[in-house]
Amino acid sequence: MNVDIEQWLDEAAAPGTVWYLKRLSANDTQHSGAHQAGPYIPRDVMFRLFPILNRPGEKNPDCEFDLASESASTSHTVRARAVWYNNKLRDNPEGGRNEVRITRLGGASSPLLDVENTGALAIFAFQGVGQQGTSRCRVRICAAGEDDVVENLWGPVDPGQWRLIDFESSVDLPRSGSSCWLQPEDIPETWLRNYPSGEEVVRKAVEMWRSADAAVDKRLIERRRCEFEIF
Repeated sequence: MNVDIEQWLDEAAAPGTVWYLKRLSANDTQHSGAHQAGPYIPRDVMFRLFPILNRPGEKNPDCEFDLASESASTSHTVRARAVWYNNKLRDNPEGGRNEVRITRLGGASSPLLDVENTGALAIFAFQGVGQQGTSRCRVRICAAGEDDVVENLWGPVDPGQWRLIDFESSVDLPRSGSSCWLQPEDIPETWLRNYPSGEEVVRKAVEMWRSADAAVDKRLIERRRCEFEIF
């Protein structure tokens, strides 16, 4: 295969594609020993990518799609399953699940279930996004150094956070898992005429990320992240 990260990013940025960026967690890769293996993606994101999943009257609704897990040198393709585990709505309201996962990844042969990839930045490029739902997904699991290329383009993606990049799809998607990503309509009008100063960016970060309950060090770290995201 031997596709470098820049080439992969160019190929995966076709119109009608949505990228979901996250760092693979221990639950995603089975490193934690939990039974909910398979990448977690927020319900509101998956319901827009796969509208057929949003069937609350049915137990654990699901759908299938082609998924290719790729790296610089290998590719692993399966017929994956997106499933909404929703027993919290009926059978077990106290302790049940209400989440969407991607399963049937091919077991131990799947790079997405490789414990060595825990913490790696993964780019899920959902293709064919529209009214009929996603038809295919390409996943790039970034090797050391490749995540720097991605984050230099789109900003940092820390563990537990996620980011969406929408390449002209026809669905109304939520923003990102962090709170400071500016859509074009959110950018102050004066910034469109004159590039903002560092002080203006800091003030905007303070305005957008407020949490009086958070410890001081957490507020400083989150505001620094927010400044970078605004920038």
